[in-house]
Amino acid sequence: MNASRGFVLDGFPRNIAQAEALDDVLQEIERPLGIILLLELEDDVARERLLRRAELEGRADDTPEVIDRRLATYHDQTEPLVDHYLPTGKLVKVHAERAIEAVWAEIQQALEHVEARA
Repeated sequence: MNASRGFVLDGFPRNIAQAEALDDVLQEIERPLGIILLLELEDDVARERLLRRAELEGRADDTPEVIDRRLATYHDQTEPLVDHYLPTGKLVKVHAERAIEAVWAEIQQALEHVEARA
């Protein structure tokens, strides 16, 4: 796999310690982050979507209790990354409650903006 044009980190970093370690590694290899996409979604919408996914895909790990723990962990450990990355000017908030096509269009537009800056 060739990552010369870039790479995507999905679901990482998940906390401040991981973000700081990532920042150090990227600085060491001289590969700064180009963009950080924050998919914003209200908890009730996320919960509803995950429960629907459990039904459609037969996922035993998407129970209401597990979902609530994941959301609590997100708010406690991952959400502080917004304040960590906001000063970089690379954090792009994506309104993820809309239809998939609209969310994807917003992501594509953000990525095109990054490519135009490069």
